[in-house]
Amino acid sequence: VTGLWAGMSGYQHEGLVLLRATGIFTYGAVDGLPDPGVNAIFRDREGSLWIGTRHGLCRWSPGKSRWRCSESEVHSISESADGHLLIVSTTGGVQQLVNGKLESLMGSPIGPPARLVLGDSNGSVWVGTFSQGLIRLHNGRLERFTPTDGLSGSVVQALLEDREGNIWVGTRSGLDRFRPASVMARVSVADGLSEDFITTIQADRDGGIWIGTPTMGIDQIKPGQTTHLQTPNGLPGCCITALHEDAAGRFWVGTLSGLAMAERARVRRFKEVRTYAGEKLDRVTAIAEARTGVISVADGRKGLLTIVNGVGRPVVSQNLPPSTDIYALITDSQGRLWVGYYHGRIAVIDGL
Repeated sequence: VTGLWAGMSGYQHEGLVLLRATGIFTYGAVDGLPDPGVNAIFRDREGSLWIGTRHGLCRWSPGKSRWRCSESEVHSISESADGHLLIVSTTGGVQQLVNGKLESLMGSPIGPPARLVLGDSNGSVWVGTFSQGLIRLHNGRLERFTPTDGLSGSVVQALLEDREGNIWVGTRSGLDRFRPASVMARVSVADGLSEDFITTIQADRDGGIWIGTPTMGIDQIKPGQTTHLQTPNGLPGCCITALHEDAAGRFWVGTLSGLAMAERARVRRFKEVRTYAGEKLDRVTAIAEARTGVISVADGRKGLLTIVNGVGRPVVSQNLPPSTDIYALITDSQGRLWVGYYHGRIAVIDGL
């Protein structure tokens, strides 16, 4: 089933949601989910959709038979390099699905502190924990990384593998990178960052990493070099809320004080983008790009705008709620723009 899947597990809203151009479809326990509280959604390499809930794991397909296992709460789902499904559950720790049965990795469970799992392209399995740092399983060996070893914090919040094979680890105290050779590289103020609090990250096509901060602007990291970009470089403010590199190589930066853009050849000099009436943008929370190259931005006061000939113009659509509290923007493979709002609303726009 094509569309955008979303899981809910909160006080007021629970269940599985499918967002399609034809409508919004919701599913719960009566439709075969082990529990309406959805914690994780994962699509494996064969196209199967797996759902992790408060009371188990299931393979999901609306209108078809569902396979389920584990009665424990599932927090995270991934896939190993050899195609085995990986999960983190409350009672089973880190497990893999082999021949329809869940079994503990390494023969003994990595227990309740586990919260996230990531299978990387090199065959390693990375486990983020609630309080005991990061664990790496590779070739029968278990390695643990904590602040004593240089990890930025003990509570792991996010795991990501980029296209170069680097593993990025977000903790409550900073950001860490593990290179494919299994060398951890912590990047912090001591290494040249403006501050340790990070608001957003964007990789560019040249292999650089752009890091947004809440008070000190942007840090651009390249091998052996860190460049600081602030208001003297043309940024309208130093609280960075969104970063985006478009198909033409231009770099877009959203701040709490407006929007700015830099051409590929002059990434250290930004130009502020205003509305067609010459007004500053304010509280830019998200940036997205359509297949046509049109840039859409979310403004906390002005709502949704597109950038045409270097100026912002409001988007007028019957599909948009009147509210301006947009939280996220994303363009799907069919060119539609999905607009997410802070208070649970979602809108879909075609033809931008």
